[in-house]
Amino acid sequence: MAQGENATANTGTLINVNVRGPEWRGRDPHSPDYLDESSDRLAEVVEEQLRQQKKHHGLHDQLLVPFSIPDRPVGHSIEEIFDSDAVGVSWAAACSSGQLDKVIQEFERLPKRRLVIVGAAGAGKTGVVINFALLLLDGRSTKRETAGRKKVAVPVVLPLGSGAMDHNESLDHWIALRLVDLYGEAFGVTGRMGRKRAIRLALRLVRTGRVLPILDGLDECAEPLQPMVVAKLNADGRPVVLTCRMPEYEKAVTGEWEDGTDYPVLHGAPVLELQSVPVEEVQKHLGRATHPKYLPKWDQVFARLQEDPFGPLVEALSTPLMVWLARIIYAHRKNDPSELLDFADCRSIEGHLLDQFIPAVYSDGPLSQFPQRGRSMKDKKAEHWLTSLAQLQQRLKTRDLAWWELAKATPPYVTGLLSGIVGCLLATLGVTLAIGISNGVEAGRALGPAGGIEAGVWAVGNIVGVGIGLGIVAGIVAAVIGWFAAKNPPSPSALMIQVQRGFKPSLRRLFDGALPGLLGALLFGAAVWLLYGIKAGVLATLVACAVAPTSTAVAWLTNTIADARRTKSSRRATHDTRPSSAFDRDRKAALWNMLMVGVIAGGLAAGIVEVLIRPTDLPPVLAAGFTTGVGFAVAAGTRMAWVHFLIAQAWLAAHGETPWRLMDFLDDAYDKNVLRQFGDRYQFRHTLHQDRLLERSEEPDLPTTHSRRRRKLRGALIVVTLIPFASFGLWAVYLQSTKRDTECYPSVALQTRTDPHFRVTVSSAHSASQPAILLQRANCVLRPSTSPSNNYQDKVDLDSGHPGHGKTKVQIGHRRDGGLAEIILERHKILTASGSPAYVKIDHGLAMDYYACRSALQATAERVNGIRNDELQKGDRLCVETSQKNIALVYIIEPPERASPRLLITFTVWDS
Repeated sequence: MAQGENATANTGTLINVNVRGPEWRGRDPHSPDYLDESSDRLAEVVEEQLRQQKKHHGLHDQLLVPFSIPDRPVGHSIEEIFDSDAVGVSWAAACSSGQLDKVIQEFERLPKRRLVIVGAAGAGKTGVVINFALLLLDGRSTKRETAGRKKVAVPVVLPLGSGAMDHNESLDHWIALRLVDLYGEAFGVTGRMGRKRAIRLALRLVRTGRVLPILDGLDECAEPLQPMVVAKLNADGRPVVLTCRMPEYEKAVTGEWEDGTDYPVLHGAPVLELQSVPVEEVQKHLGRATHPKYLPKWDQVFARLQEDPFGPLVEALSTPLMVWLARIIYAHRKNDPSELLDFADCRSIEGHLLDQFIPAVYSDGPLSQFPQRGRSMKDKKAEHWLTSLAQLQQRLKTRDLAWWELAKATPPYVTGLLSGIVGCLLATLGVTLAIGISNGVEAGRALGPAGGIEAGVWAVGNIVGVGIGLGIVAGIVAAVIGWFAAKNPPSPSALMIQVQRGFKPSLRRLFDGALPGLLGALLFGAAVWLLYGIKAGVLATLVACAVAPTSTAVAWLTNTIADARRTKSSRRATHDTRPSSAFDRDRKAALWNMLMVGVIAGGLAAGIVEVLIRPTDLPPVLAAGFTTGVGFAVAAGTRMAWVHFLIAQAWLAAHGETPWRLMDFLDDAYDKNVLRQFGDRYQFRHTLHQDRLLERSEEPDLPTTHSRRRRKLRGALIVVTLIPFASFGLWAVYLQSTKRDTECYPSVALQTRTDPHFRVTVSSAHSASQPAILLQRANCVLRPSTSPSNNYQDKVDLDSGHPGHGKTKVQIGHRRDGGLAEIILERHKILTASGSPAYVKIDHGLAMDYYACRSALQATAERVNGIRNDELQKGDRLCVETSQKNIALVYIIEPPERASPRLLITFTVWDS
């Protein structure tokens, strides 16, 4: 849990426990002291991430590359900026030295503190600006100590290749958004409202000059945007550092607008160009990185570098990227670098080094993501995955590998269908298993473990059709919500709790939560209508509308999923700033949210059913609870980035575009320096590598292979989706074909009985001194039931001879005549619907008539409200007081057995 000024991340919950930063403690967010503290937090986060990148990528061992001032018309000269030739001499000396601290000294003297750094592809511009920012941060600490709380800008590296800038978007707003995206931890981002506050705070820092943006990679912007970015910087006039490849920058500042006016150069900014790495520096670096045992293998390469200073090898190894690739490929392995001498031109050497990079880093031992299985990732397999990821980035038009944005590569209908399938499966399993377990436990108390298991298995088979129907309802709700959520996939979040105030947000959350519940209620009513008729359907819809929307609305209001947005947790909670740590936080938040929503919604639904319907047994309560809870929990999951990532990962992996354990693969690629990290996003270490993978990919074959797989997957998805509907349809047809009432026959059948005691009962029934016989039925068959589809089979109303009903207020299922049932057969006992003692068991040797039964029932100490099935025997007689206060004598013809829980009775009812 975060403490002090740091804040854990949040998904926008109503009731949360969190200690926020100073903005949420009643302080004035516009005060200079508050802004200074905020900029200090930002500086800490930026410095931590930049130092981690420097350590990981070995920038401490960076080549010494000199700068030069280009002689092309791409910027203002130093003499024009200062109107002094002496300053130009000092700038030239600082640039030629290649030492960044001297360049920074000259940068600090610039009137507008603006600088452009250009260079060839792979010249090390990103590495330069990372070291540049770290040196400025060191200088910032010194200035703050000597100048008190004076405002000092925080240098922040912002890649221009990610987070595309809109034509109409202000530069301040774009910088603020990127600050929150990459360094949101510094702003205590907490849900959607917290993100809005964070953006406002970032805007204040930007507009008050407390942020020095270092915009890296102007060449990675779309070509029409490049001169627009320069124009916006000129209109803004802020201090800035900008990097770009030389050809792209020259084009961006020397072209013309549509009206014929020239593109502007960046005002007040000298342009420094990174030069080629000196041959001596190349030899020193490669020799220093090579084990002495293998050092002689460089002799031929070093000789060629000295002999042909203008040859293709010198040209290829003139950038830090290519020198680093040569070091990785040859320095620590037995590979022979003399093969570089066989290539005739610079492009071939560069292509060879780029091609050999992946085999070099993936050739030694197993990948870290599969240690427990002992599997190793072959270089060809790794190259295939990386190529697919590069193609995926190309399709999404981004340079970032943000795990939550992979959901954009998955069609929304796929997310909806998979969410629906999972919701249907979980709800079906939840309903059937819960009812099976509850019946098994209850029966097991009377029949022992074996009997309990038999009862549980029987209950599952009896309720499975209802479970499938309820699962379909839950699945459709989850599918609809998942489909809508997939159109705008959520960003990662982390678990926290906060208190939200205000009537409008609460009302909106209630409304958002009630809609899925209302949809589920209407679907449930439609299913009941199809099965049992319009009257039962309307009644079921009204009941469901009272249950589902209420429970889901309250669950939505009281839990942490309504406003899930991209957030960061406190650095005090975790020091791991990798994207996988955000992934882990979002997974925990998603599971917790789904659990809490399921428990709250399901518990409320079960409670409302218990109060409103008052069922005599557990199935209605469990069915309502699990259907609402599971369905809405899955629906809630579709609003979390982790769930969308799982669906996208499964979809892409099934196509062969990504590995099944994608996050482990990305982390391993980062460890191997194939990827680099900015904020909580990965990027290819260099765009040249990404472009090379795209260039080498077999473009004509990939679409055919992927489209074939997509067709198969779509077909499989449709089949899996139709299975529950087909099963439910077959079950519904079976119900209609087997619909029947309780099996009872007219009283004339009594004359065929041979039991002497029963004859006494019959003969005494015709005595003039006894009340008239109200009803006689013979050979009534009862079978236990847990399903509304056959709940007419397990009970009988002795007053009417019809199945009757239990104590449940709302009847769902086939229409049944009769009143409150006096005999309900369960797997392990018989009981009354009223729950009041109404049975007296009579010994075999006693003759029974109306008066004998009435006398027996008047002995209230002998009366019970239920009898275990194993206590019933053939020929037993029960005296029963009916719900209408009549007297009935029930004769047990065949008692229920464990293997076949079927009860056959004959009864006589006297009108008393």
